[in-house]
Amino acid sequence: MQYLHKIWKSFIDSFKYLRISYLIVIAYEILFFLAVVGIFILFQNILINIAANFSQINPYALSAENVSAMRAFFVQSIAATIGMLLLAFIAYVILQGFAWLQIVGGKHTWRYFWRFIVLNFAWLIPWVVLMWFFVTGLKGVHATVGLLVLAIFFVHLTFIMQHSFAKDPNLGIKSSIGKAFSIGIGKIHWFIIPYVLGFVVFMIWGQIWRLIPQTNPAFGLIILSLVIFA
Repeated sequence: MQYLHKIWKSFIDSFKYLRISYLIVIAYEILFFLAVVGIFILFQNILINIAANFSQINPYALSAENVSAMRAFFVQSIAATIGMLLLAFIAYVILQGFAWLQIVGGKHTWRYFWRFIVLNFAWLIPWVVLMWFFVTGLKGVHATVGLLVLAIFFVHLTFIMQHSFAKDPNLGIKSSIGKAFSIGIGKIHWFIIPYVLGFVVFMIWGQIWRLIPQTNPAFGLIILSLVIFA
């Protein structure tokens, strides 16, 4: 009990160190959300144009011309999808890189951002493979629960990894990933109170938000989530 009281006191004391820079961090989070919306709108327009260009294809005709056109349609659609995901990933990494530098007081350098991009890409690949295993290897509710737990751990460990690297860019990719697990799992008790508080605030706000007439209630919940994560 005394140990929990000590953690709680440390958490409350941490608010004394809040700076105006944290508002900038929140702005980066919101900017990422807006960037994703813009990328999605662009992607949607590109897909509409691709569909319009191949609208005359007859999928039931097996002529060489139709087969070639259908192949081009799928190639262009897949390329557009990959491009959208790549743009969203780059926007995420760059804005997260700026956000963490704002928190730790680091310097903006091309080397930092390049290594930060490589770090996040190397980190993302095994998680995508693991997610694919959950989707294909599990069924029904087990897959849903598994993906939810996986998503929670991914966000938790990713933030620790990014913070560790931003605080010491010379740490290296392997060491940054190692810190994500050694701190994120080995010191999980450090995060219990902040996460519980964030969850309670989110649930209370969600219930209040439901009582207020809104044209787009999901937008408010998304913004609140960004603030809590920031």
